[in-house]
Amino acid sequence: VMDSPKSRPMEPPLEEPATGPAKSDLRHGPPTQAFLFRERQLGRCHPLAYSRRFCSNLALVQRFQLQSVLDKHNGCVNTVHFTPSGSTLVSGSDDQNIIFWDWNRGKPRFEYVSGHTNNVFQAKVMPCTDESVCVSCAADGQVRVAEIPLGGGTPETRRLFKHQGRAHKLAIEPWSSQMFLSTGEDGRVVQHDLRMPDCVTLMRCGPHEERQWRIYSPWVGLNAVDFCPRNPFQFAVAGDDPYVRICDRRVVSQTGGDNASMHGVVRWLIPRANMMGSITCVKYAEDGQQILGSYSNDNVYLFNTEGVPLEAGGEVVQRYTGHSNYRTVKGVNFYGPNCEYVVSGSDCGRIFMWERDSGDLVQLLKGDEHVVNCLEPHPNLPVMATSGIDDSVKVWAPTGRNRTTLPDATKVMVANRHRMASYTSDSDESAVWRMAASSGDSDVDSEMSEVFYAGSDLDLDMLESVMAGGRVVWRPAESSEEDDESEDEE
Repeated sequence: VMDSPKSRPMEPPLEEPATGPAKSDLRHGPPTQAFLFRERQLGRCHPLAYSRRFCSNLALVQRFQLQSVLDKHNGCVNTVHFTPSGSTLVSGSDDQNIIFWDWNRGKPRFEYVSGHTNNVFQAKVMPCTDESVCVSCAADGQVRVAEIPLGGGTPETRRLFKHQGRAHKLAIEPWSSQMFLSTGEDGRVVQHDLRMPDCVTLMRCGPHEERQWRIYSPWVGLNAVDFCPRNPFQFAVAGDDPYVRICDRRVVSQTGGDNASMHGVVRWLIPRANMMGSITCVKYAEDGQQILGSYSNDNVYLFNTEGVPLEAGGEVVQRYTGHSNYRTVKGVNFYGPNCEYVVSGSDCGRIFMWERDSGDLVQLLKGDEHVVNCLEPHPNLPVMATSGIDDSVKVWAPTGRNRTTLPDATKVMVANRHRMASYTSDSDESAVWRMAASSGDSDVDSEMSEVFYAGSDLDLDMLESVMAGGRVVWRPAESSEEDDESEDEE
């Protein structure tokens, strides 16, 4: 009772002491665990401030290891989501079931049939509902809601809307128990209000005026949507072109028109001019001033969202490299109470964690036998849940005795760069990158032994220079008649 927050006035966050060795701890770098613990025991640090500073400590991040495996689905797990309280983890899968997990004990609380007729892509619990309302979207284009009886029983599900094509993502209005958005391959951004009988199509994204080459479709399919945490009127969408669109619900058009691509868009963000490709995920930082964009067959970019003019472009704050993103719709997320780290999945089945400010890789974990797609940090604890092609959910926690070392990080990143380069040039006859066909996820060393450049072994030092940002101009080797005959046979 004497140590409870109610028994004493609210104390300010952790401040630098006036004297003593602890002063140098904050001046020359992040506080150590011992320093944080001492300040907490002396009453100089509020428990909430202590928890926030402790969770973001690099020593904990580098001690992440597999804590438990939640295995009950019969298909790829395409979504993981912690409830706002953090006590329950929700997952959805290709088996069209949604499971509520007691993740700490590693056991399911209950599961229900979602009502979808195809793979479930996302499932989220609405805030302030005592975990009794769950919304979901799937490859069948449907957006559905399930009302879960508090006393137990079979949940009742109903359809709210059906997109043309697959519906990929949902975004819940911050701390709203009724409002959320859905996006799909039809380019629509649909606003749902559970209190209303009908939903509203806010906008339908068309190509940017400089990208009218998309004549085969007047709309841009959307893969991602996210609300700004500090401004409920602002949200971001992204999809089958390289632009992150920052939109405002107060100026968005509900009727479309000839220039539907501009309706509601207040900012366009793109890493560089004339860039090609698509975006698989966007995620706002906690302060709402920066946003992440994960580009297919490219890197993860961090943009500033404040002070950017309406015209195409944007200030790239940081770039995160080393992972591979070309096979599936990869997720990206922040980790830490103040978004100190960036986490992403990869086609190599690993989890990449970078420092947000420096872009340095600080953690590399084997998260799936094939591909890691989803990453969900716990709202309060230093815990993270991931999923991918495997039919299980993996929970990670900083329980390692020693810090993780990254001896194979360079080889993994080089192999990933090669994967994306070979994918890009797969249809080009003069492609200079080739990779021998292999099944499954082979060892990195054997994988590197199968990398060739025009029939010759690649120089690992040269590839490392590519990973470091150096530019190497590759020229296709002269082909002989024997080589042409062997390629015809293959």
